[in-house]
Amino acid sequence: MDSSASGSVDRRASETIADGGTGVGATPPLPTRASARAGLETFKHHPTRVKPMAALPYEAIAFALFALVTVASSLGVVLVEDVWHSALLLGVSLLSVAVHYVMLNAEFLAAMQILVYVGGVLILITFAVMLTRTDDPKEAVS
Repeated sequence: MDSSASGSVDRRASETIADGGTGVGATPPLPTRASARAGLETFKHHPTRVKPMAALPYEAIAFALFALVTVASSLGVVLVEDVWHSALLLGVSLLSVAVHYVMLNAEFLAAMQILVYVGGVLILITFAVMLTRTDDPKEAVS
């Protein structure tokens, strides 16, 4: 190993200790390459860069609205006594989560949410409710 390379590391460590730093994050960051800085500059103006929520009030309102729908329907799944209504509210909750994925630009996750959970799991629950349902609600197992 080169003595000059190890000397620079030791010098930085001794400066950190001399300044009273703990050694974790106390040293100044190393300079970046010009190509890395150029990449960061182009990323700042990239069209798919995530925009802050304060700059998009309609998206913030839609996010809050669908968050309210998700929480309300999820609470309804737990609090409603009728199993059929609970299954329907579960579908609303799962679809609302898919809308959140679309708002986060994760269209593949939204499609999988709809196909797997709404199309698969919810249909399975619906068939289970329909096949095990009794005519008299007092005879039903709760």
